[in-house]
Amino acid sequence: MDKPHHSPTSLHQAASGVPPDEARQRPQGENRSNEGVFDYEDSLARLGGDDQLFNEVVDIFLEDVPKILSQASNSLAAGDSATLERAAHTLKGLSANFSAASAVAAGYAVELLAREHRLDGAAVCFPRMESELHRLETALRDFRNRHSC
Repeated sequence: MDKPHHSPTSLHQAASGVPPDEARQRPQGENRSNEGVFDYEDSLARLGGDDQLFNEVVDIFLEDVPKILSQASNSLAAGDSATLERAAHTLKGLSANFSAASAVAAGYAVELLAREHRLDGAAVCFPRMESELHRLETALRDFRNRHSC
């Protein structure tokens, strides 16, 4: 089965993140600078309402993302599209746990370009993925600090 080829426009749309008119519910007191980075309510619902599990998933994300991001960066520098594709796919999946649309879209763009062996394009999109992951890390740390007992 042939995999679809995605146009640069569809990649740009994938990397653009959440539409501005898409409302996100936030717990009271949520930092405005983190608004739209992730969706706590959706994440919690995805985890069966288990706040302890949410915190464990946050810990896993914060521990794993720097390592996987480094692996992705090294594979991009080495021209290893297969490893870059796997790393971007993993980063996309970790971000999806938090309904972090911008990070998911940015990871998907890099994953897709690596799958198509278009490393020049992946190199262009990589900084956006890195930036979105750092924003998500910051938002999760801030959220956890404000909501821990």
